[in-house]
Amino acid sequence: MKTEWMEAFLVTAETGSLTKASEVLHMTQPALSKQIKSLESALDVSLLHRSAHGVTLTTAGEIVFEESRELLDRIDQMKRRIGTIDERTTLTLGSWPSVAMTYLPRHVSRQATAPDLKLKTAHTTIDLMQGLEERRYDAVLLDDRHHVHPYHTTHLYTENFLLYVHQDDERFIGCTSVAFEQIRDASFLSLPIDCDSTNILKDAFIER
Repeated sequence: MKTEWMEAFLVTAETGSLTKASEVLHMTQPALSKQIKSLESALDVSLLHRSAHGVTLTTAGEIVFEESRELLDRIDQMKRRIGTIDERTTLTLGSWPSVAMTYLPRHVSRQATAPDLKLKTAHTTIDLMQGLEERRYDAVLLDDRHHVHPYHTTHLYTENFLLYVHQDDERFIGCTSVAFEQIRDASFLSLPIDCDSTNILKDAFIER
């Protein structure tokens, strides 16, 4: 039984969607389904109820969900203890997918003595904070401006929101800047509805 199977199952159960889980894990949906089916085959049990609305846990799935999380945590702890023997440092970092694909590669590559990095992604601050509290992450990268928590924080960088408009849209022809009144009634293509970036954008509209 592979830990990758359990991780695939856990993320799918947490997101309630094969589509969302495949995005978080950066794999195709067929590959994700294959890993979950491999876990079901190894345990000889069905773990998920699948429907057009997403996935929910079976009774057996609820048990495996709890046990898998504990097992993976214990494996991570074991790896950390092994790492102290030969003075290797392993860091499990939680991050938004966007940060993992843009900020991290540029900055980690510059560190000559960077620790062995294990990266896990989640779409929301709530998920990342929960993972930190449950010690599934050693540290997390997120926007905590609207969240109260007991953890030490360091400001790393500032990221701007970008508004893309079609070049032939009459509302923006000749504009060098865009006012809120021009976009207040517009339709947007944005990130998933439970994504922090989407919520920040939505809060900004409500505030105005």
